[in-house]
Amino acid sequence: MPDYSVRLDENMVVFVNRHAEKPQALAAPSGAIRLSPDVYQEARKVAPGWDIYTLEQEWREWMADGGLDAPANPDRAFLGFCRKIFEKRGNP
Repeated sequence: MPDYSVRLDENMVVFVNRHAEKPQALAAPSGAIRLSPDVYQEARKVAPGWDIYTLEQEWREWMADGGLDAPANPDRAFLGFCRKIFEKRGNP
């Protein structure tokens, strides 16, 4: 199934179409957070096998749910989140 990424989320298998449009970004409490285009390539290196846009959506939801302000360096914060997910969950 090359067109889909598959991950286990608690007791559910989640399939995500790799060719779907990039999810809409959620607004952070302090305004929209923009990531540089280069950060996605770097994120693929730190979280191999993961759908980077799904990780971005999880990161944005995590910040919004926790009421966190926009990070001083969004690229570095996102890459740190990707590293933590990969360390915690491993390959999808």
